[in-house]
Amino acid sequence: MPDVRSKIEVADLPFEEQIRHLKDKVRVPTKKWTDIWQGAHTRAFVVAGATKEELLCDFQSAIIKALETGSTLQDFRRDFDETVARHGWSYKGGRNWRSRVIFETNLRTSYQAARFEQMKELGGERPYWRYRHGDSRKPRKEHLAWDGLVLRYDDPWWKTHYPPNGWGCRCTVVALTESEMKALGKEHPDQAPKEKWQRAPAGSPVSRTPKGIDPGWAYNVGEAAVGQVKMLSAEEMKAKWEPIDVLHTTASGLGLPAIRPDKPIAELGRHAVDVRHFKENTVAAIGGEQAVFELPTEKFRIPVTVDAGHIAGHMDTPEKEKLLRSPYVTRIPELLTDPAEIWATFVRHPKSGQVGLRLMILKRFDDPKKNDGLVMVANVVGGKFVDWTFYPTKKINDRLRGGRLIYRRDK
Repeated sequence: MPDVRSKIEVADLPFEEQIRHLKDKVRVPTKKWTDIWQGAHTRAFVVAGATKEELLCDFQSAIIKALETGSTLQDFRRDFDETVARHGWSYKGGRNWRSRVIFETNLRTSYQAARFEQMKELGGERPYWRYRHGDSRKPRKEHLAWDGLVLRYDDPWWKTHYPPNGWGCRCTVVALTESEMKALGKEHPDQAPKEKWQRAPAGSPVSRTPKGIDPGWAYNVGEAAVGQVKMLSAEEMKAKWEPIDVLHTTASGLGLPAIRPDKPIAELGRHAVDVRHFKENTVAAIGGEQAVFELPTEKFRIPVTVDAGHIAGHMDTPEKEKLLRSPYVTRIPELLTDPAEIWATFVRHPKSGQVGLRLMILKRFDDPKKNDGLVMVANVVGGKFVDWTFYPTKKINDRLRGGRLIYRRDK
């Protein structure tokens, strides 16, 4: 694994997790970096002031190419200049400074997220994490003070102090065995430093930040990407994802008309009497225990995995009326392959801390029992079909049609 403490003038030989982390990011046009806050950056590819999808696509491709080929900062600057010229982009700051910030920020955050994922798997063997200062051009005194600090991998301090901890921060973390920790002269891990606070600069979404950490960086990029190091119980994993950042657009704000009704292709199925029966109906509807459907987005490929067991298990709740949905399971394939709209927003798992991109998929069906039809809605997080329901059309509002609109069928 490359040493992130060295200057990132070259995108050193990458590792699979880092490339996957960058490829999995969704492009989000923004006017400023703080339009997306903290952990949401692990799921969003953002270049402040880049408000066009095509411009972001070119920048993201250039960063991924740099990782895959080991390109230098100078190589990236050639791509940067070509992209700026092609799109006529006007940006703030000098060319060398801006290109370096885009290049290094993406490489460092993706590296540390991927490194966290690897160290998380070694928690039993290497349970002690050592903070290492990374020789920044302008060292922060707090980062220097943290250099050499050894804490357990599950110490709460890492939730806000896992690097990078600001713009240009080159700090990193090294995982140690107990014998390696003792070789440093430490019989036990250190005590986490007491938290100190500083006032955030004007214009920040928060009033204060931990001292030594730049506004917007007081989060664990690895935990946001893959979840905390602590193993969760099956019950804890069932907790519902919570919205953390709506991307500031709604159907009414965009002036969109109501969703038009579609004539269903599949007939309604049989009513399920229990969860086992519900699963059998789902298997028949999707063509197996598990199936992958591809959403009809034009600019990027989004596969969605549907698991019959998960859908049936979701119905096994005290709310037995959920079984009344069972006839509509036959229309899940139509919902995914021919939706009316797809909205994206960011969510966080309340137990693991992992940040995900949630897709809200909507389709309105004619229904002989309802004059205005029913709107079927599915939630997809991390490429997995999480849950689904339906609403009377009159109840479809900006709460469901909100976030970033990534697909709308015109006809």
